[in-house]
Amino acid sequence: MSLSNFASWLDATPLSTSLKDNFWAVPTLQSIHILAVCLVFTSAVVVSLRVWNLMGTDWNPHLWARRLYPPQWWALLVLLITGLLQVLAEPTRELPNPAFQIKMVGVIVAVVLAQWMTRQFYRGPEDVAARASVRLTSILLGVLWLGIIFAGRWIAYV
Repeated sequence: MSLSNFASWLDATPLSTSLKDNFWAVPTLQSIHILAVCLVFTSAVVVSLRVWNLMGTDWNPHLWARRLYPPQWWALLVLLITGLLQVLAEPTRELPNPAFQIKMVGVIVAVVLAQWMTRQFYRGPEDVAARASVRLTSILLGVLWLGIIFAGRWIAYV
């Protein structure tokens, strides 16, 4: 079964039809999705800026990470749920779209890197932010989340 056939089959399911028939469902899901994206991106940027000593110097990066990462993981769960429901609402638009596919690869890479960063801060010493690997990963995560945001916007135009 090709991706287009799968998307067409998914488009005909009762849940997909129900989401499309309720005029408020997709905009509500998109709004919640955008708010969760804001939380994930902001927490990644704050930790990255602190790792580079550019803000929040009253707390060490370890404390910033311990404060921001738990809500970030909850926001990622919200993104998963709202994202799946959005795909169910419009599978023929989303699944075969190259921008969507690029976004999903980016999300997988970003989640793996975010998990690695979380582990570094939770088990590492207070000076974990001084390590070059943590500093470079913090930049990579910020750029990657930004790319994911742009890819998400391009889904509507590709």
